[in-house]
Amino acid sequence: MEHNVSFNSASIRPLNSCDLLSRLQEARQQLTIDLQDKIEALDVDMSCLSLTIQSPEISLKPNPTRVPPGSTNPQQWEQFSRYNISRAREEMQVSVQIRENNSITRAQVQNELEAQRMSVEFALRKRTHHEEQAHHDMQWQLKTTQDEIAELEKDIIGLEEDLQAKTAPLKLVHTRLENRIKRPGMDLCRDEVQFGLVDEAKHLEATILALKQKLAQAQHSLQSLKQHEAQMMEELSRKQDALSLEQRSNQTRQRLTLGGTTEGLPSAVVPLANSSGRHKLVLA
Repeated sequence: MEHNVSFNSASIRPLNSCDLLSRLQEARQQLTIDLQDKIEALDVDMSCLSLTIQSPEISLKPNPTRVPPGSTNPQQWEQFSRYNISRAREEMQVSVQIRENNSITRAQVQNELEAQRMSVEFALRKRTHHEEQAHHDMQWQLKTTQDEIAELEKDIIGLEEDLQAKTAPLKLVHTRLENRIKRPGMDLCRDEVQFGLVDEAKHLEATILALKQKLAQAQHSLQSLKQHEAQMMEELSRKQDALSLEQRSNQTRQRLTLGGTTEGLPSAVVPLANSSGRHKLVLA
């Protein structure tokens, strides 16, 4: 086999990872071919060494001393072999350095990603805690508001009952005053009874007016509280949705984090053998 080789070590310097892989594959292929040739040459020499004058396969050959095309001298043979080995070593050294640099870079990136992941998870846990606290506070506020509404409704019922209770005595006083106006002649006297009925009517009217004002204020407060209750229930629903989203987000992150590990693939194995198949080597 004729080998055209340029022994220039500067030509084997890789430019990048893709180029390095190509050069490594080329060096590997060259070593594989050279090794296969040497295995076949060794088989030939071993076969020649085993020949004797009694061997049945020996015979006279035409022009056995000829120099076949592509022949090399021992110096060229040794230089070619050393070049292949040197080239492979240099490429491997560069590959080791690049892989070490890549390992360092990957470790740095992994550390940065892990730090970022922990920071994000801390922020998510903190946010979830705040959401839970706000949700609990809102539930407490809603319960307090609902209790206040219940108490106010009881007060309104009491005011309505008090107002109803004052209406009948006022009707009675008004009826008595109206009937006393019908007294004839000099008996239409503004006596002590008349003044007492007038004072009672004024007192009842003032009491009823005060009760109506309190009732109106209570009803206005009740309406405001119910509006506030509706707003709080809407806000509580939004906070519940937000809390559920935060919890689902945390659960999804945990599943993705646990499922993110991958296993490495086994390296390929290339069998090497000569043409006769008597010697077999494995290059990993």
